[in-house]
Amino acid sequence: MKSLIDKERQRPSKDQLKLLQAAHDLRAPVSAIMAVLESSGEFCSTKRLLTRQALMRILHLAENILIEHRNAIPASENYPIISAIESLVEEKRALFPALKIEIFDESRGIQMSKEKLLQVQRVLCCIIQNSAEAMERQKDSLVRIFLKVRYSKFLIVVEDNGPGI
Repeated sequence: MKSLIDKERQRPSKDQLKLLQAAHDLRAPVSAIMAVLESSGEFCSTKRLLTRQALMRILHLAENILIEHRNAIPASENYPIISAIESLVEEKRALFPALKIEIFDESRGIQMSKEKLLQVQRVLCCIIQNSAEAMERQKDSLVRIFLKVRYSKFLIVVEDNGPGI
């Protein structure tokens, strides 16, 4: 009986489901508008930049909503970090098909709580997004994510072959 009650508490409400669907549905049209914007010569560079920045903010909001509510996982349990990173990478690959993303997992099955996984996903989401944007006109763009354990510390190292700052 108790497990049924726990499962019911974990189930998203109708409002949460609507929010998740809206966030998911926003991503495709925003990506389409961005593609048209990039290929169109009708906008001056300032308007194109402002429009692109506004669209990216919408996209980030939608992704953050999805990340927060992805997989109704009980907060008290731990889960492998690699699965959370792989799901995020799959989303980014779909969003940026020209970007190659490689994961090197030396994490030895490290697990984290739901809260920590969401924090890691948020940070990585922004890092990969920034890398992709910086390299969007570059051929052979590549992001590498290394999951490592060193001296009983867990490390995530992200590199890209972009132009740098």
